Amino acid sequence: MCDFLGIAIEKINSSVSGLNSLKQNLKGKANTLIFNKSGTFRENVEFFVTEKITGLTPSVTLDVSEIKIPEFLELSDPYFYEAKEIHALLNADIFFRIIKDNVYKVNKELLFRETEFGWIAGGRLQGTNTNNFSCYFLKDNDSVDDTLKLFFELEYLGIKDDPCYRKDDQAMNIFKETVQYNNNRYVVELPFRKHWNELSNNISVAKQRFQKLWGRLRRDKTLYTQYKETIQDYLNQGIIEKVNDTEINVHKPMYYLPHQAIKKEGRVTTSTRIVFDAASHQANELSLNDCLWPGPNLNPNLLDVLINFRLNRVAISSDIRQAFLQICLADKHKDFVRFLWTDSNPRIGEKLTLQVYRFNRVIFGVNSSPFLLAATIKYHIEKYNEIHPITVQHLDSFMYVDDWITGQDTREEALFISRHAKNIMKEAGMEMRKWISNDTVLMAQWAAEGFDTHPMDASIRLGTNKTKVLGMAWQTLDDCLTLDTKDNLRIPRLVLDSTNDEVSDLIEIHIFCDASKLAYGAAAYVKVRKQNEVLVNLITSKTRVAPLKAVTLPRLELLGALVAARLSSRVQEIVRKKKECKVVQEISKLTDPDSWFHCSGQDNPSDFLSRGLSVDTLISNNKWWTGPAFLRTDELPKTVSECTELNEVDYLPELKSKDSKEHTVLTLNFNQTFFDHLLSRSNKFLTIVRVLSFLYRFLFNIRNPTNKKTGPLTSDEMKEAEIYLMKQVQLSSFYKEIRAMQNGVGICNKSKILNLSPFLDDKGIIRVGGRLKHSRLPYSSKHPILLPAKSKLTIIIVKYYHEKYFSSWAPTFTLSG
Repeated sequence: MCDFLGIAIEKINSSVSGLNSLKQNLKGKANTLIFNKSGTFRENVEFFVTEKITGLTPSVTLDVSEIKIPEFLELSDPYFYEAKEIHALLNADIFFRIIKDNVYKVNKELLFRETEFGWIAGGRLQGTNTNNFSCYFLKDNDSVDDTLKLFFELEYLGIKDDPCYRKDDQAMNIFKETVQYNNNRYVVELPFRKHWNELSNNISVAKQRFQKLWGRLRRDKTLYTQYKETIQDYLNQGIIEKVNDTEINVHKPMYYLPHQAIKKEGRVTTSTRIVFDAASHQANELSLNDCLWPGPNLNPNLLDVLINFRLNRVAISSDIRQAFLQICLADKHKDFVRFLWTDSNPRIGEKLTLQVYRFNRVIFGVNSSPFLLAATIKYHIEKYNEIHPITVQHLDSFMYVDDWITGQDTREEALFISRHAKNIMKEAGMEMRKWISNDTVLMAQWAAEGFDTHPMDASIRLGTNKTKVLGMAWQTLDDCLTLDTKDNLRIPRLVLDSTNDEVSDLIEIHIFCDASKLAYGAAAYVKVRKQNEVLVNLITSKTRVAPLKAVTLPRLELLGALVAARLSSRVQEIVRKKKECKVVQEISKLTDPDSWFHCSGQDNPSDFLSRGLSVDTLISNNKWWTGPAFLRTDELPKTVSECTELNEVDYLPELKSKDSKEHTVLTLNFNQTFFDHLLSRSNKFLTIVRVLSFLYRFLFNIRNPTNKKTGPLTSDEMKEAEIYLMKQVQLSSFYKEIRAMQNGVGICNKSKILNLSPFLDDKGIIRVGGRLKHSRLPYSSKHPILLPAKSKLTIIIVKYYHEKYFSSWAPTFTLSG
């Protein structure tokens, strides 16, 4: 509703509770003016925003055919008896101020009460019939320990190899087999999964979403102008094209992308961006994202990029203009990225004429697009590896999506790689722009050579010199990274100047780690010697909040040591990540056991990570920013040979079994489906098939008025109906198995049909595999269709063939319990 009305939402971290204290997270809050038609009531009201307030109210359409409502009652909702969504709730303070004293009773069960917004209805009425059901769903939740384990495996330091990236990755194989280079641009295909042909036409959803968008654009003329200019710019550049009328209703898989405007104030480039939604889908249907392989994450590790950025005297930042839109999309996949727009601006009350467009390029919003962009860049720059190896290495290692964040030790080296990077990317049709550096001389050289330099956002014109580097504020003239705190925390970008001849070749990296019941973490410091001066700087840190469920201190200390070991590996090498499962084994592999020392809490800066520190204290805390005092001496403090022993009780929880699980009971409401309704109308298989066949014919004739089907049903029509029935009954019982086979992965070992060697045929129906495939039997005998034993349709089918052949013989049916 906020999107429809164009009301800004302020993000808040809060929740509301209702029946049985069930909590619902809020999306934010919004302030708006409410008023009645006459203008006698006006009030600024603050609303909390949530995805959905409640179900339909009333829950069913009420029967008011025999009720006479006086004409003098000006109802606030003339259709109060219809089941509709609730869009806003007023708090008690507002509610009692809009209520008036006048009451009109229609009968004993129904009355109307006057309010500032008109008369409202209350009472009890008989509703129409409904097919609503209720059921209870028992979900076996993973324990908190298992969830914590998964969190550690997936996240850790953000420096673990992506387990989904395999040499045989499906998306990568499709990309390598189909990528082409044509007219100074790359052409790629969408990496579809096997079930792409099941993608349904979602134009009805796209129309509904566009109607809401149009309401917002009509109220905001500035936004409409920006939106229209963006669409026209796409059209002028050839990024999109209009779809001919003859192609709009063709009978083939296609997809329409709903879209909306995202406004971000203070952007250097476009303040309003059009965002397309490839996750949109109709009820019980697949979205475009469901049908695509997302592909592996080919972007470099963010920590590597940021650490490298702090190690070079001359820093470089640039990005690719409209990076995704510089990659062409294969012709056969353009109809999967259609969208709706209007070329006119009708007045209120006039019919809105929609025009169908489609993209010629890869767009942001599709789950495979980041992969396609990264894969295309890596594929392109590989061709230049022998000619410009240093530049290619920088592009490969420090190009994060479309942002290139790197640097060099000298101005000459920085100019060298920037020239080649600009030319290399130009050969792929990609323009490197917004070049910026802390070196003003380099900036001048760029400008002289026609680089699109970047001292041009609003904040820079005001005299500051801030820009963004992967979300961090960078003051280029002062060469500091800043954080938005009360006193504007400033962190020197450069932590290691390797161009200074006086700097010793011996550079020390010191890692401190600590843990408490609240948190654990590690901090990394770089130490260099300059003549008689020792410089120590914080280079990076990582902290983790301890889980809510009690975890022993030994385990937390071990996790803190793991963070330190991994951080040490990254800071020292910034190279390939190491893969190990066991925590202790990994610590041993990453580091030398002799390099570990005990550090007292008084000297240990990572103590702040595990126990917390206020921003005010942090800003002026020298121990945190430059490390403990002993780092500026020649010797480390003597190691503590005897540490405080932990009581044996502290270790007992680590030996206990973690087999216990928690259970949650949920209540679900759902409506009777068309499939269930069809089976409830008849118990004769042939009748059900014929009814469904005529429904399919009816739909076909609507879509093809010039080529209607008439006469008796054909065998193909009957077969199509049978396939639908088989797929629906299988979907209701073997949903997980079907999705697993569609995605090309093995079904669960606990599946009750595993020993039947199931597979999907070319129609998407589960059939039984096994050794009979080598026999000379007919296909349907070698691989019978698998049906669930307790399904009503299964019983109807068995009964049909039993009666048809008088039990003398019948096709073999495999009934799965």
